Amino acid sequence: MRRLLARATALIILVALVPGGAWALARWGRLDLLGRIRWTRLFSHPDDGSLVLVALTVLGWLAWLLLLASLVSETIRVITRGAVRIDLPGARLFAPLAAVLVASIAGLVTLAHPAPGHTGPGGPVADPPAAAPGNRPAESGGAPAAAAPAREALLHTVADGDDLWTLAERYYGNGADWRRIVEANQGTVLTPLDRLQPGTTLEIPDPADADDRARPAVGRTAAQQFSHRVDDPDAATGDGTYAVEVDEGDSMWAIAREELGDGAEWPRIADLNRADVPDPSLIHPGQVLAVPDDRGGSARPTQGDRGGQPDEDPARRSGQAPPPARGGVPDGTSAEGTRPGDGATPVAPAGATGHQDGAAGVDRPDGVPEPDDPARPLADEQAVSDQLLRTVGPIGATTAAVVLMTLAVRRRWQLNARPVGRRCPQIGERGRRAEAALAAVASRSGPAPAPATDQEDPAGPTSHAAAGPGGGSVPVLLGSADGTPVHVDLMARGVLTVDAAHADLADGLRAGLAIQLADESAPAVQVRAGPGCAWLSCLDSPRIVTAQDRTRLRRDAARLVAERTAALSGGENDTVPGPVGDPGTGEAWEPVVLLLDEPCPFGADELTRIGVCAVAPPLPGERAALELGEHRAGLDGLEFAPELVMAPARRGIEDLLETADSTDYTKAWWWTTDTDLPDDIVPLRNRGTAPAPSQESTVPPATSPTAHTARTPFLRLLGPVELSGAQGRRPARAVRQCLEYCAWILAHPAGTAVQMTRELLVADTTRRSNMSRLRAWLGSDEDGEPYLPDAYSGHISLHPQVTSDWEQLQLLVTPGVNRVSDTALEQGLALVRGAPLADAAPGEWAWAEQMRLDMISTIRDIGVELAGRRLGRGEYEQAGHAARTALAAAPGDEQLMGMLLRAEHLAGNRPEAERLVLQITRTARQTSTDLTDETVALLQEVMEGRRRARLA
Repeated sequence: MRRLLARATALIILVALVPGGAWALARWGRLDLLGRIRWTRLFSHPDDGSLVLVALTVLGWLAWLLLLASLVSETIRVITRGAVRIDLPGARLFAPLAAVLVASIAGLVTLAHPAPGHTGPGGPVADPPAAAPGNRPAESGGAPAAAAPAREALLHTVADGDDLWTLAERYYGNGADWRRIVEANQGTVLTPLDRLQPGTTLEIPDPADADDRARPAVGRTAAQQFSHRVDDPDAATGDGTYAVEVDEGDSMWAIAREELGDGAEWPRIADLNRADVPDPSLIHPGQVLAVPDDRGGSARPTQGDRGGQPDEDPARRSGQAPPPARGGVPDGTSAEGTRPGDGATPVAPAGATGHQDGAAGVDRPDGVPEPDDPARPLADEQAVSDQLLRTVGPIGATTAAVVLMTLAVRRRWQLNARPVGRRCPQIGERGRRAEAALAAVASRSGPAPAPATDQEDPAGPTSHAAAGPGGGSVPVLLGSADGTPVHVDLMARGVLTVDAAHADLADGLRAGLAIQLADESAPAVQVRAGPGCAWLSCLDSPRIVTAQDRTRLRRDAARLVAERTAALSGGENDTVPGPVGDPGTGEAWEPVVLLLDEPCPFGADELTRIGVCAVAPPLPGERAALELGEHRAGLDGLEFAPELVMAPARRGIEDLLETADSTDYTKAWWWTTDTDLPDDIVPLRNRGTAPAPSQESTVPPATSPTAHTARTPFLRLLGPVELSGAQGRRPARAVRQCLEYCAWILAHPAGTAVQMTRELLVADTTRRSNMSRLRAWLGSDEDGEPYLPDAYSGHISLHPQVTSDWEQLQLLVTPGVNRVSDTALEQGLALVRGAPLADAAPGEWAWAEQMRLDMISTIRDIGVELAGRRLGRGEYEQAGHAARTALAAAPGDEQLMGMLLRAEHLAGNRPEAERLVLQITRTARQTSTDLTDETVALLQEVMEGRRRARLA
């Protein structure tokens, strides 16, 4: 009944707009005034209103004609089922309205008179999946032509959060093709505004078109043209090579994976181009490289070869992949398993099995991610895992967590050293992707269990020899087997021999182990590595020492062994002195891990006795304990997926740490340096940035940071993340994800589902479910308009009245923190309730790191500016309050602490001033930072009454 009323309403609106609009314009229009206007006096005498009425009437008729053209064009398209498309001039202006009205009325007509010969579902309840066209028995030969369309269709069971646009985007590659789904399901879906009921079965006509468009982005065979390949005889030597051109963002690893099917083959490309590319990590867009041609059949199959030939049956191609680690779903029973946009193979029941297995978060058996299609969202958890593998490679959660902790410390240093009115260096695109991926990897694993001891099952994943006589242990994580971490105690083994398929795999293992051991929260361990790990110097870890060449590393290792052996021989004990036994020498006897790229010349017992262990290749003829491949590894017969720091992760980590170490601060948008403006000017907001009246009222007064009582949804980000003013019911689950989605949409107006899944690194199925929860939580305004409308245009946006405290703060300081009034600065600080995004869990909000840095910087500059103004007027208590409020967002900031110390000192509060002096100096020692000259002079003035004399 509700649908019938909605369609009838659409018909009434259409009648009111077309004949009703024409009648109204003819009845009340004033075209008759054209004869009364004295055109000769048009520019010499004021208009009596006649010209305005005529202009309004003409505009009304013009709008009516454009609406009529849109309706005619849409009606012809619906009647001919898209065979005839007429683009009348100006018809696109009202095309969305015309599409909704025509589709509604067409659904009403179809409801009363079903279309003859329609093979799709005839009502809200369609044929069950078991009767899908691909599974039906052969029909007896009456009408083969009529049965053909049915064989090209696909049945989709509506899931929670599905809408027509996303379904069309998934099956056809273009959300604008939602009309095809409406036409095939007339009577079930009558207008695009209908909410799809979960459990409803929809017919998806002819999804093969989407497969044809997507197939070139999937597996490539040797006979197909690669996007990299160019015709350059100078680059191709002719001896089994061809030329490729470097694209933006390419690396030798990526080119080797695409062209040779294995990223670990990049040394072959590097060897061919050594004369032109001395450093394989530095290649530039437009550069032409020679690549070995493996099409003769001797080389390992490429990624495209694993995908099958173009004319091969999709089910057979899917069947060629290794069997999944866990059971899949029954063929053809799940719409989620048969979506063309979700997997790399065309729609086929056999292809759904392996893909559905990946949705449970299980890694692919061969460890190879599906080729990426940037135009599609990350369909499921397997697609998210593939995206992580493409971005940072097979890096482990522990390693990623150590990198993120190091990055956080660097950024605190960077923020503390930032001058007022300057902005931290921007994180590059590759760095943003890498940081989000590292955060996702780090958050995917819980606390790792402790390594097994001697009493545990020796056949388990942590099987190793007994601990050495020194009593120390050096546990490291090598990878995981069926979700179980694989640990090994390096000190217990003495020497862990590694046989890697390629040198870069061994470098990736050594880098991963070094980063794990550099964790400052773990027991102290010294790491000595060779030139293959020289890039780890960007970590600036005192625990990692890299040698310039193998000879230097070999010499340093021999000296270390000789010194410790001599020290033990001269003592009474034959074991390593520990920190407990001799605190004075404990630091000198810290465990040392040698990461060698040549066989270790020392015995395992000899090294363990002196507190040294090594990771090295085996001696000639010796069987290695760890056999390392790109995707699989084996340790004492246990097969597992290794965790390595390969080229993608290395580049991302280097970019992130380089940016965090940079002092190339840029001009801040919240600070003005225009010296031509007079001091008493009141800057106006830029046109187009002024908020709506309803938003102006949401700026809280300076006297109370909690005085905001929003009548519309208001997202609080400057502290613990909260949503106030929502008109719906708070969801029972996934509240944090809903808050993060709301913030992302505010920060990315008109974003898309593709952009959202890739920046948040979330499966599209999860995204749609959480979007439904957020939509219900936000509710609707007084006119019934939802605060989170359905994205029928493909672009996601919130209601204009939905805003956040960060947006309000930006509006307050748009003219410049050093230009706005004290009241505006007080209102800005009143919004602060703590550190921005204070309760965001690790792994969440990684996409918002640049925004978080801007929040902290803006609040800190507001605090410094307002406190300085108050100090200049002798308002010491108010100055201290401003500094303390800003310190909640930027804890320990040196400039804010200096302002607070100066305020307490001038106010005569000696005990508090002395406490602040101790806090400032202690923080500097703990963080290993040097105080600025201004802070040192201030401390001298407070404690000694004056600055110490200095000779010029």
